[in-house]
Amino acid sequence: MGARETPEVKMSIQNKSNLQERAERAASLFPETARKTIVIEFAGTPKAGKTTTLSQINTFLKRCGFKVEIVVERASVCPIKDKKHVNFNIWTACTTLSQLLEKTQTPPRAEDPQILILDRGIFDSICWLRLMERLQRLRPSERKIVEDFLVIPDWRERITGVILMTASPADSMQREQGMLPVVGARGSIMNESVLQQMTIVARETAKDMQALFRVFEVSTSDEETKNKPQFTAEKVAELVLSLIEQQLQEEILHLPRTEVKGVFQSATTIDVNSARDLVAIFQSSGKYAPRQEVEADTGLVQALPVVVVRNASGQVLRLRRRERSEANPLHEKMVVWAGGHVRREDNHTGQAILKCITRELEEELRLRVTADSVTLLGAVYLEDGKSSVKHVAIVYEWRAPTDDVEVALSNAEFFERRGTSLSGKFVGLDEIVQEMNTAHNEEPWSDYIIREFLSKDAHHIQSRLF
Repeated sequence: MGARETPEVKMSIQNKSNLQERAERAASLFPETARKTIVIEFAGTPKAGKTTTLSQINTFLKRCGFKVEIVVERASVCPIKDKKHVNFNIWTACTTLSQLLEKTQTPPRAEDPQILILDRGIFDSICWLRLMERLQRLRPSERKIVEDFLVIPDWRERITGVILMTASPADSMQREQGMLPVVGARGSIMNESVLQQMTIVARETAKDMQALFRVFEVSTSDEETKNKPQFTAEKVAELVLSLIEQQLQEEILHLPRTEVKGVFQSATTIDVNSARDLVAIFQSSGKYAPRQEVEADTGLVQALPVVVVRNASGQVLRLRRRERSEANPLHEKMVVWAGGHVRREDNHTGQAILKCITRELEEELRLRVTADSVTLLGAVYLEDGKSSVKHVAIVYEWRAPTDDVEVALSNAEFFERRGTSLSGKFVGLDEIVQEMNTAHNEEPWSDYIIREFLSKDAHHIQSRLF
């Protein structure tokens, strides 16, 4: 029999809130399942309860087991005195951005946080830029240049969600006065006119940028939250935990196995035309579900877009994969492709497979390519009873415009957050084919890709003997 619970321990377990149980479970899963640092930005109007709520969320998450760090509001340390000068906001935006990039590296440093809280970040900076434009402190053309800079996808997409806290100008002014009000005192920012403009701009920006940021407004002037800081903190904690749980629950694109087999018609590879049909079916009929569930169901096939990387001379980037587990069939294998699963978040533009390709190339090889620069070659599906029966490789090719890319990719090793890595070297196709003709390639997708899709560029390739 195990040790009996003391009354104190039993009472502690009984008194755990649902929020605490969820947070502790998420914290226990984070080291093994998180794909990146989760970044929560707090933005909004003055005296809306942002600082109080942010502090409560920080303490709660830490007590539940997360490594949390706050990037403090840069306005409080900005050396530029005029808060209405555009350079004030440029300074705060750039210093916050530098902290964001430092704390969300791939792979992460040992001291990097699991949860990063921005006390005003990129979204908030954009709101201020738009306010400066309304106040004639910034030309529209200048605002657009800075805004386009701040929403560069690599930076913007690091922000998991934005908590936009607002309050009515009257409530903000009352809270500013505190318990010892001074009649007639007004600041350059803390006055009803500017506060009203700030609220309008914040809400308009959230609407305009709903495709770029996930923004959740919490008004502390609403009846349910006004003068209720604990309820407000619980409401925000619910939002933050939902964002964390969504990031930990990787949902991937899949189809019923019967639909994939219907496209392949008992073949192992299909040409570019049939591959286009397969992509269209995934886009129109594919579903997303937690990866563990999909992996466990042999009746489902997962979309796995892969890319063959070539330089301008036609050499192929041959990669050695190193997986976290030696049991992984790809561990220490030589492959001619990079790629991965299509995630739900890839589908926000409706072109999930192309988005997956550009994301995977950036995550695995640090290559920043556009979707229109890759070419579909075909697809591979192996019904060998092993793990490959659960995946269909949708094969693309990306050719660098010059051979200069070799400087960045050859003999370099790229590490990912989960401990996997890739090292590569550009090799002539004839050399790869010669190796294939003299020895069995243990990674079958690469073998089929070379024989069926790249062989037109090689000489002396033998017919497949197995």
